[in-house]
Amino acid sequence: MVIELVGAFNDLTDRMKVLSTSSSGLLFKSLKLSIPVLQSSPLTPDGRSPLSKALSIAMLLADL
Repeated sequence: MVIELVGAFNDLTDRMKVLSTSSSGLLFKSLKLSIPVLQSSPLTPDGRSPLSKALSIAMLLADL
């Protein structure tokens, strides 16, 4: 889980141009809470893991 947490955090912060310390902390806390739940969830109908799908959506939103 630690690898996924750090990797997701680094990917998202790299994509976001301006990130304050409080925003960075909030992002880390939200990833820390959501990754274990998403890892234990069943696969989506298209065969992807919920974690993979959620991170893809987060990356799209970070690019906006």
